[in-house]
Amino acid sequence: MRVVVDEPLGCPGPLNGIATGLKAASGDASVVVPCDAPSVRSEVLALLLRHLDEATLSVPVWPDGLIEPMLFGARTPDGSLVANALCMLGCRKTVDFIRAAPSVKFVSVATEFMAVDPSLGSFVNVNYPFELRVSPPRRSLEGSLHRSFRVQQPANSEAIERLLDFAQQVRLSLSNHQDLLLDLLDGDEISRSRFWSALLSRHTASLGTLGEEAERELLSASAEAYERERKNYSDLGLSMLEAHALLDEALVWRMLGEKELGQKRRLRAQRILASLGLTRPKLAMYR
Repeated sequence: MRVVVDEPLGCPGPLNGIATGLKAASGDASVVVPCDAPSVRSEVLALLLRHLDEATLSVPVWPDGLIEPMLFGARTPDGSLVANALCMLGCRKTVDFIRAAPSVKFVSVATEFMAVDPSLGSFVNVNYPFELRVSPPRRSLEGSLHRSFRVQQPANSEAIERLLDFAQQVRLSLSNHQDLLLDLLDGDEISRSRFWSALLSRHTASLGTLGEEAERELLSASAEAYERERKNYSDLGLSMLEAHALLDEALVWRMLGEKELGQKRRLRAQRILASLGLTRPKLAMYR
């Protein structure tokens, strides 16, 4: 077994580990597994790898729209590009990796994973020794998502490479990074990708180098893109991703000075996460 130490990539937490691991991996496909899930079955990992024939990532999804952001499959080269670009831009949430990927196959827990792991023990987190002796209650399978499906982003791996180059320019504080951003947002696949256009617009506005009017325009465009992303996930039934799009939109509204609007978005996101059983302590691992 090869052990690698996290590189200082600018995104402390699990996303940094994912980026480091994918960068060091030599195979075409990888699986990301949480350190607190001792009962993950090999059949579950094999299923995740099999679905990578169709997408950049393969991610378990529960019927109520909860996804597993720390147990998934990834095409190594494309996944490494995405993770490193996110880290360069200062992102920290593991769910952002899933929102940012060129394509994602959401694999049904209720049908496909049940078939290979009837107890669904692969999805049980163990944080204390006593939990190894007690069978935890299985998560409910109520909800409308009982099928697997694929979501395609307009941003392909070539566009992600350009993003990574841009992110490196920003990290190095080179003077032409604003021009590079405008290049990316004008007529590129990135401009049609809700997540990436929102993130890049927000990030560039936060640099404070364009002037107040231009920065407000970028922030307004960012809020609109996050709202379109939220609606898309709502239509798909991906409640957890919808909530995180709302949290990012709330941040942008606060940056615009619209505190009340930002608070409304945040409370709406918290209600969705609470409905998924993600209380505030549990929420930290997804942020």
